[in-house]
Order: sequence, then structure tokens, then C-alpha cells
Amino acid sequence: MHWNYRVLKFEETFHEGQSIQHEKWYEIVEVYYDGEGKPMMYGRRTLSAENLNDLQEEADRMLEATSKPVLEATLFDDENSDIED
Repeated sequence: MHWNYRVLKFEETFHEGQSIQHEKWYEIVEVYYDGEGKPMMYGRRTLSAENLNDLQEEADRMLEATSKPVLEATLFDDENSDIED
């Protein structure tokens, strides 16, 4: 199994009083792939490192995710694949 950072788009609809609200937001997450390269789960992650250089390298890898196609969060609904670090 391998992983990389990807941008995931989330959408939520909820009732607030008498109105229906729609929210959309994006997160950079770790996406894990099966042996055939199909996204199978994702995990939320905060940015942390042991030193400033490692932190910069991690931030650069996360920024790379913005150059790849955005994945829809619903892609993972069937598997309930949100994992915790």
C-alpha cells in the first residue's frame, strides 16, 4: 500500500432554522491506495515535524497535492474510510 497527499472536497447540507444550508470545503489529506492504485481510505493530518527543515519538506509535499485532480470525499463513503492518525 502506498499513500500521498491529495486535496479532498467535502460537501455538507444541513438545516439551520427554516433554511437549508450548503457548505463546501477542501482539505489536504493522506490518501492510501490499494495494490491496483485505487484510492481506498484517507486520514486527516495536522502538519508537524521534528525540526524546521522536515516541516518545510512536509509542507512542500502537501502543496504538491494542489497540482493533482481534486478527489470527492464521497469516493470513500462506501468504505467509511476516514482513519485517525
